Amino acid sequence: MNKQQKKIQKQNDKLKIEKQDNDSPQNIEDLIHDKNDFICPICLNYIVAAVSLKCGHTFCEICLHEYLLYFKGCHICNDNMRKSKFAYCYLLDQMIHEFIKSHHPEELKTYEMAKINNKEWRKKKQVSSIDVGQQIDVRDPNFVWNVGTIKRLKISQEASKIKYLVIHYEGKSDKHDEEIAENSPRFAALGFYTSRNDIPKYYKQTKNPFLKNLLCIECMDPNDNQFNQQFFIEDNSSESE
Repeated sequence: MNKQQKKIQKQNDKLKIEKQDNDSPQNIEDLIHDKNDFICPICLNYIVAAVSLKCGHTFCEICLHEYLLYFKGCHICNDNMRKSKFAYCYLLDQMIHEFIKSHHPEELKTYEMAKINNKEWRKKKQVSSIDVGQQIDVRDPNFVWNVGTIKRLKISQEASKIKYLVIHYEGKSDKHDEEIAENSPRFAALGFYTSRNDIPKYYKQTKNPFLKNLLCIECMDPNDNQFNQQFFIEDNSSESE
């Protein structure tokens, strides 16, 4: 290829690039117009405080936390969510807001109220202070919320200097104490979860002798005589000694 041919080829390539730029969307709103792209698969409303999982699926922050109380598999693909790290998608939040504002302004007020409710939920869940001897709600390895006591604070020897809380679970022996990072989502204000009667809890007493060595996780009031929603798991690590 001589110099003239190379020059012509270069000009043609430039024209192709310019055409691609002209054909490309000029802003993010031009990329997505389908409302369904912004709908939470759990509540079927617009996603509020978007949280993405390792599998790539995204949900409302509150919806995901509530869903995790009962299920470990992703609502869409059944991938184990309890082993997945969460990623907050602030850009997606902005995209959803702009999409509603531009295409469905009549729904903006409802969406803004949902955002306010999410902020209030975060505020109520947050542990306001960290003090030795303080009781808080703690999620154990089985994803069941328990009352825990902060026994002491511990600073890691690594350069990051992460602060850990040494947690003692009420009703369990000291050997089950855990060191959990201070910023872990496994903490909540005292009573935020443990005062609820609609989520899984441990109950060690059962009228069935066959199940006497099992822990009952059930989602009903322990004083209720109906047990049709309960299920049992073997979990010796949770027993007091």
